[in-house]
Amino acid sequence: MLIFRNTWPLWAGAGLALVLALILFSSSVLIASPPDIAMQDLEGQSHPLSEYIGKGKWTFVNIWGTRCPPCQEELPELVRFHDEHKATDAIVLGIALDYPSFDKPDAQEVAAFAEENLVDYPILLGDADMIEAFGTGPLAGMPTTFAYTPEGELAAVQTGMITQEIIEDFIRDYQPE
Repeated sequence: MLIFRNTWPLWAGAGLALVLALILFSSSVLIASPPDIAMQDLEGQSHPLSEYIGKGKWTFVNIWGTRCPPCQEELPELVRFHDEHKATDAIVLGIALDYPSFDKPDAQEVAAFAEENLVDYPILLGDADMIEAFGTGPLAGMPTTFAYTPEGELAAVQTGMITQEIIEDFIRDYQPE
């Protein structure tokens, strides 16, 4: 099982982060199905991940936390990407965890943060055990983004910040093994 991961210190330049992410996201990785689990949304309704993944669009599942500095930094990029692609070829699905404990977060805190930051993509509430069900091992850090093909196959995992440009380049250049 090949999963490409990258973490870099917060002080590393954006250029280094971009180069590393492009290298990692342009590589082919394990093809796997989404986990068969359900998570609650901000209103307490349960949603299986299959409701979002494998529905004919790329799905970028972003694991984040309201108190995670790199998560906050990448958020505008994800919102912009989602807004520009949701009608055509890709969506973002956020899974919020408490930071730094990786436990389930407070729904009201997440909802207030999402509203304040104009997050309009779906957000589910999770914890580290739920993320481990993705089959890629323990959560290595946040943010972490899982890239699923339109058919619902896991194409890549990125631990560390991501940008709209990285995601768009990945979609454009993706070649399954």
